[in-house]
Amino acid sequence: AQVTGDGLPNILNGGILTINANLSNSDNITVDGSTSVLTITAGTIDIGGLTNKDLILNNQASFNLSGGDVTVGNSLTVDKGSTATMSGAATLLTTTYLTIQDKTGATSSTFNMSAGTANVTSSVFLDGKSTGSRPLLNMSGGTFNISFKTEWCGNSTDYPHIIVSA
Repeated sequence: AQVTGDGLPNILNGGILTINANLSNSDNITVDGSTSVLTITAGTIDIGGLTNKDLILNNQASFNLSGGDVTVGNSLTVDKGSTATMSGAATLLTTTYLTIQDKTGATSSTFNMSAGTANVTSSVFLDGKSTGSRPLLNMSGGTFNISFKTEWCGNSTDYPHIIVSA
C-alpha cells in the first residue's frame, strides 16, 4: 500500500496516526499535544524530502519510530516536553537538523534511541535556554551519525544533556 499527496493532516488534540506502509508528503507534519502520537512501524516515509519541510513535535507530543526508513526534508524538532523514541530496525535521516529544545522551561524534551540508525546531515541542537529546561539526547543502542556539529545552548544551571550507555 502507498499513500501520497500534499498536506497530510496535523496530529492534534489527542490524535493518533500509525504508519506501516509507504508515505510521501510534501508539507510539514506537526504532532501537538500530550496525547498526540505519531507511530511509524514500517515503510519508506518521505516528509517533505524535496521541499525542505519539517517534522515538529510540540507540547508533550510523542513520535515512536520502530521500523521503516524515514526521511525528513529539513529538520526534526522535539519541543516543549515532547518525546521522540527510536527502536528496532528503524532508519531516520534529517537533511538538515535535529533540534531538541524547550522554549517554555516547564518540561524537558527528549530523544531516546535504543536501536536503529539516525543520520543528521547537518547539526544537532540541544537548546535549553529557558530556566528549568534540560533537553536530553539519550542513546542506549543503535548508530547515530552527525555530519557537522553538535551545539549546546543553556543557562549555567540547566545545561542540556547527552547520555550514551551500552
